[in-house]
Amino acid sequence: MKNPEINLICSECQCEFKTILWANINAATDTEAKEKILKGILFEQICPNCNSSFYLGYPVIYFDEQKKIIIYYENVPTELTEAKIVIEKIKNIKKDNTYPYKDYKFYIVKTPKELRKKVMSI
Repeated sequence: MKNPEINLICSECQCEFKTILWANINAATDTEAKEKILKGILFEQICPNCNSSFYLGYPVIYFDEQKKIIIYYENVPTELTEAKIVIEKIKNIKKDNTYPYKDYKFYIVKTPKELRKKVMSI
């Protein structure tokens, strides 16, 4: 799934700029996003005009097909039930009469720091 590019407006200088929402990250192909997770800057947005930085939180699903791991990051604690529903839907995807994710380990994390730690540990 392609990650959407959105327009943001800097609250400091009102400059409009684009950024990618890395909502679906494949460890093998989305190396830029994985690197941002490992550096702890995935959710940091920097205005190209005035260099102000700000946090933009959103849910993320991180897939590592080689290690058979899926991590769901949910930044809103009240949405953890939704995260569990999404994980169950993924577990129950059926393709060619098999369940391709049946051998995967699934994790739900609640902070960017937890997401970083989990990606580093796998």
